[in-house]
Amino acid sequence: MNFITLEHAYKSFGDKILYQDIHLKINQGDKIALLGKNGNGKSTLLRVLAGSDTPEGENAKYFKAKNIRIGVLDQAPVYNSLDTVLDHILRIDRPQIKAFSAFRKAQKTKNDQQILDAHQLMDDHLAWDIKSEIFQMLHQLNIHIPEQQIATLSGGQKKRLALASLLLAQPDLYILDEPTNHLDLQMIEWLEKHLAQNNVSFIMVTHDRYFLDRVCTQIIELYQQKLFIYKGNYAQYLEKKTSLQETQLAQKLKTDKYLKKELQWVQRMPKARTTKNKARLDAFFELKASKALQIYDDQLSIPIETQR
Repeated sequence: MNFITLEHAYKSFGDKILYQDIHLKINQGDKIALLGKNGNGKSTLLRVLAGSDTPEGENAKYFKAKNIRIGVLDQAPVYNSLDTVLDHILRIDRPQIKAFSAFRKAQKTKNDQQILDAHQLMDDHLAWDIKSEIFQMLHQLNIHIPEQQIATLSGGQKKRLALASLLLAQPDLYILDEPTNHLDLQMIEWLEKHLAQNNVSFIMVTHDRYFLDRVCTQIIELYQQKLFIYKGNYAQYLEKKTSLQETQLAQKLKTDKYLKKELQWVQRMPKARTTKNKARLDAFFELKASKALQIYDDQLSIPIETQR
């Protein structure tokens, strides 16, 4: 099933073009890593895919499958500072969590009919285990006081709360911007297992090379305003990119040799400008100016900064 299709998309920031005429499809089951140098538009592209930003371009098109739910993990999540951790969790748009929230409110009213109705709602949505699921999720991400005000949380705790909320929401497609930030090794390994499940689909930006190797099955690199797509994990991406560079280098050397030969002909070309000579001369200058001679030689660096 196709979740998102982006066609002929263009995006700029001021005078800088981030990408142009790019095409991308995200299907159910895809586990995609988006790579590229800092500042070249990765986070902007994630926002476009999430539907919170619009692609530019006269022919740009964005399609999202009907009724699919997209969950987004931002680098800087925004909260109501007066909320507690549990207040925030109970606003998640998931039937079981909504039923549990209604049940808690009904209990506070001490109204028998409201409690009975809420009890039925819990039955209808098989929600009796959701409280345990919520508390286990928070504990796994080192958030131990559900009644704590969000304003008192550290920056790392706020990022982990955003991750917990996203995982509890169980969207059809996860869009993740640096999901391993503020996670320790145990948390990262736990998140790997969750995202590696067959029913989980995502596109993410991360600089954790080990994480890429373990959970991603497709690498997309944003380079010189275009997307380059590779099947496989990060290690396989490096192998395929190296092979592509070697092929391009061999082609460039071959072309350089041909241009050198043609240049010698141009320098001693007879003055008579026959149709044949003109055509050969035009072909020389066209090839010399061709962008196809550029080698895809950008070296993307992923620093090893984790405990692994």
